[in-house]
Amino acid sequence: MKIGKPAPVDAPRPYDPKTDRAPVIPKEDGTPATPKKEDPAYTVEISEEAQRLLDEQKKEK
Repeated sequence: MKIGKPAPVDAPRPYDPKTDRAPVIPKEDGTPATPKKEDPAYTVEISEEAQRLLDEQKKEK
């Protein structure tokens, strides 16, 4: 390895999984790539019985 001149700024860096994250690529329509919690595509309909059981679990904690 040659010591002396630093690498150019635009030189590719070695990948470091601790600090490097995948680039966030926005969708074509301009909306952000990460889905929001209230996005209808990510909501699931559950029965009243299931909702009641979930509420009971939350109360126990």
